[in-house]
Amino acid sequence: MATVNDSIMKEIYIKLCEIGCCKLCALRFLGETQRAAFIEYQKTLIIKGYENETEIENVYKIQKSNPCISCLGLLEKSVVEDSISKVSEAIAREDYDSKTFSAALTLPVSFQLRAHSMSIYLQNNYPDIFKAIFQLGVVTINVKDVWKWIVGPRLEAVISKSFDINSDFIITLSFHYIDDLTEAHTLNDLGYNSRRIRRPRHQKGVDLYSRKGVDNFISSISKEDFSRAFDIPPKIPSESIHCNSVSLQHNPIFFAGRYNKLCRDLPQTPWLIDGERRIENSIQEIICVPLIKLTKAENPKFSASGREDVDVRTLGRGRPFAIELLNPHHTCFSFEQLKKLENEINREGRDKLAVRYMQLVDKNSLEALKEGEEHKKKTYCAYCIVFGPLPSGLDELPSLAPITVSQKTPIRVLHRRPIAVRSRVVHKIKAIPHVSSSESNGPSFFKLYVTTQAGTYIKEFVHGDFGRTTPSLGELLGGVSIDILALDVEDISLDWPPPVSYKEENKNVS
Repeated sequence: MATVNDSIMKEIYIKLCEIGCCKLCALRFLGETQRAAFIEYQKTLIIKGYENETEIENVYKIQKSNPCISCLGLLEKSVVEDSISKVSEAIAREDYDSKTFSAALTLPVSFQLRAHSMSIYLQNNYPDIFKAIFQLGVVTINVKDVWKWIVGPRLEAVISKSFDINSDFIITLSFHYIDDLTEAHTLNDLGYNSRRIRRPRHQKGVDLYSRKGVDNFISSISKEDFSRAFDIPPKIPSESIHCNSVSLQHNPIFFAGRYNKLCRDLPQTPWLIDGERRIENSIQEIICVPLIKLTKAENPKFSASGREDVDVRTLGRGRPFAIELLNPHHTCFSFEQLKKLENEINREGRDKLAVRYMQLVDKNSLEALKEGEEHKKKTYCAYCIVFGPLPSGLDELPSLAPITVSQKTPIRVLHRRPIAVRSRVVHKIKAIPHVSSSESNGPSFFKLYVTTQAGTYIKEFVHGDFGRTTPSLGELLGGVSIDILALDVEDISLDWPPPVSYKEENKNVS
């Protein structure tokens, strides 16, 4: 901040108090930027020479019982105490276990109008000093910052959580000002209605004036035009703002693991047709219900590295999956709790589903679940049937790989997938005879092991889907008609999430 004569600064301080600013806001308008200066503002005022030790009260303020013309009483003791009390009640009621918190304030539109009015007042009356103090032409410290500096430590003590601006647990305090709509209406005289950026919301009242819209509007008009509609400086308010609601929200957390599907009658997600459930349970529900119980989250979002058909098993290491949990209340878990969660899911899954490696993961690590979707490999085992003797070319299949196949969207998924032609690669292929018929028209069976590019339709590769997949297995074997009886996913070549050992005790995951 540029050096300004101390006597001039005191003169401005006195004037700011005369027009109705509180001492904290006066410090903001005098260019103070240090957190400690606001926390111990009375000491700061004495050090800077704005007041002396014998001045118990600010004798310059016109109506000491009235709120500040700038912060509308946001920083005064009674409003602060009431806000802290409401936060404490909300925390006790909703039981979030986060060890940290951040705070957000939703303030009336009048704050924006009054801040702009004060900026114009300072520029009009002290142009050189305003320019020297605020090189960017705006007051450096926002009233929200001052509130967090002085209220943050108080909240820490009351709710037993540490204030952290980057915390995932956000406490939002919404404030109401009785004359907000009246003051906002002054913008209509300047043409705000015709230049509003967004349409008004359906709700009545001050919601007609979006904060973004007001900011853009007042920055687009001249100081002279604004001064015609709004008092410079702002008039002293008759009532303070008050905290009318406190909302608590935790950012999503993410769980990951791998699942084995051990049966042929379990869909990955709830199977509903025309609003009617066709199968009683799903992989998503078996995993998510215990998770919601543990975390007290509002809603789960399940995703996996691909999906198997309802009649296909997933064996081997299992299929990687992740679950996004919205607004969880409980987010700190011991390894023992995670192992207990895994056991509960497996009990619920019985002989149908088993999970492993259940763990909390960072959101950024979820990219591994989706990236390379076109390039990672999957290994399958298909139990196939041929009506007649086994084809003579089974032994030669391995030498044909890699094989590029062209697949039109299968008939069985046309109702939910767009028509397209996709090229996929079969990297490895091998057949092992199982039962060979001695009759010309009798059935023969063999197991087919294939490793393919992710996204390959294996059933259609086997039977051809009426020529929509070429070449099909039957074509590769000389035009033989082949069908598939059962299919298993044996491996998904994605090493994510990492294996977890639950042997460590008393170690929290958060």
